[in-house]
Amino acid sequence: MPVANGAIAARLMADFAEQAALVLERRGKGGFDLRTSSAEPAEIVRGEDFLDWAQPLNLAPAAPIWVGAPQETWMAAAEQAATPGDEASREEWVRFVSQTLSALAELLAGRLGTAIYAGSGNESAAGDGDVLYRVEIGLPTGPVSFFVGLPSALLQTLADFLVQEKSEQKVSAASMDLLLDVELPLSVSFGRTFLPVRDILRLATGSVVELNRHVNDYVDVIVNNCVIARGEVVVIEGNYGIRVHEIVSRRERAMLQHMNRSAPLQTDLKASA
Repeated sequence: MPVANGAIAARLMADFAEQAALVLERRGKGGFDLRTSSAEPAEIVRGEDFLDWAQPLNLAPAAPIWVGAPQETWMAAAEQAATPGDEASREEWVRFVSQTLSALAELLAGRLGTAIYAGSGNESAAGDGDVLYRVEIGLPTGPVSFFVGLPSALLQTLADFLVQEKSEQKVSAASMDLLLDVELPLSVSFGRTFLPVRDILRLATGSVVELNRHVNDYVDVIVNNCVIARGEVVVIEGNYGIRVHEIVSRRERAMLQHMNRSAPLQTDLKASA
């Protein structure tokens, strides 16, 4: 198995154990300690009531994740089943495994930013080439173990997905480099006000229009109709300039744009400088 796939298998197994512990806790089984370790096929002792369960993720529908448990494990983990008996305990164990795999899929979906879900499962043995792990559950009555098989096809799919994601990030960075030399118009707003049409028509040389900003207030620095900063007006070798005092946060920019889009229609005309 490639080194990268080995690292992915270890991370995926840690995620599985974490979600299994959370499912057990939600199902009222207490806060059990789950420990994982690598396993070999020879360690799997199949008794008469050894329970196999295989369930795929949609990333690799033909390569299901396998979970195998001896009777003592699925009986102990399902001891609080509503209906006593072996059959009820088997069904309780299968529900636990399915819920764990669904939670694992949801975790991976959030991490990778794509739709991932668990498919339908069935009682099937581990596939050839599965990476095997032993999971030990610490119970008050003593530890019990079950086994998990991670299919190589799923690990390779995850590895390919991560490689593609890194490649897309590099492409995005290269595209951003191309945009860095693009020139955008920058303007400064001293303030604004609304005037009735009659006052607009009365404007003449020498007229004074009062804006909604105090002389000591910062002016807005605007790029692409979006306020990105605020500062004070300065004079640089006979030209006006702006000394930036604050950068507008992304959240505030979005709020300002929303306010501008949702502002009610004004019957007066707007004047700005």
